[in-house]
Amino acid sequence: MNIDPKGHGTEEAPASSQHGHISFTIVAKIVLYSLIVAVVLKAFFVEAYRIPTTSMEQTLLPGDMILVNKTAYHFAGPAQIPFFDTPVKRVVLFRTGQINRFDVVTFLHPGGQEEIVPSQPQYYIKRLIGLPGETLSITNKNVYINGRLLSEGNHVMFKDTVPGEPQSSERIFPKGMEWNRDDYGPMQLPYKGMQVFFTADNFLKYRVIIARETGSSLEWKAGKIYCNGTLINSYTFKDNYYFAMGDNRDDSFDSRYWGPVPESNIYGKASFIYLSFEPFSESFFTSIRWARALRIIR
Repeated sequence: MNIDPKGHGTEEAPASSQHGHISFTIVAKIVLYSLIVAVVLKAFFVEAYRIPTTSMEQTLLPGDMILVNKTAYHFAGPAQIPFFDTPVKRVVLFRTGQINRFDVVTFLHPGGQEEIVPSQPQYYIKRLIGLPGETLSITNKNVYINGRLLSEGNHVMFKDTVPGEPQSSERIFPKGMEWNRDDYGPMQLPYKGMQVFFTADNFLKYRVIIARETGSSLEWKAGKIYCNGTLINSYTFKDNYYFAMGDNRDDSFDSRYWGPVPESNIYGKASFIYLSFEPFSESFFTSIRWARALRIIR
């Protein structure tokens, strides 16, 4: 017991409260609650990404650190275990917003040109150009929607002033069409409930997309189409599809090469750049591009 100047006795303060001391239990709780909040935010609400390539230049540069709003279009479960790369089946609970043309989105890559199931999960970021049900074509680098020239604004850039590929390219999706990077289509983007009756032309256009939906390959035999050995003459799509392209049109690996993106693969909308680093700078502090920090992505 201590004695104050007036001679009154005072009890000693507990050791844990002297000098502002915080107990280990309190610290552990703060850390635990912080981890829970971080996991919930990452799983359901927001995701951070680093831009690795120039495909979205001039909107996004390599080294840009961006935040993606995962509730912009749907409220859904996580696509992978937070802080790990282990994929899980994503369950969409309800829609929260409308997907619009020119939105910059992140999505699970549907696979290579002929891939039904991607060899490994990869997340891409592109701008949505074509919407479900629309007929998209590209002529001499210009995009047309339902036969009308699309006004794209100043976010698009070209490195080549003239078409840079031969009349047809085997790299272009879908395989077998005489299209290239600069002259593409026309192709109608499927929408949920859209029924197609097969011809030689639309069989090539939709073969891989249908196989990705069903998990079954389609075969053309003697003018007839078979799915797992069963003769079919039409198909009704189960998802909406979007045509995604990079803003750097001559240096972008996009829907022209691997096909349209199903809505179920779209995970969020890119919201803003929170920080940006020059990729090849030797100094951390001089590498920060302050002018790009806290910039809204449009």
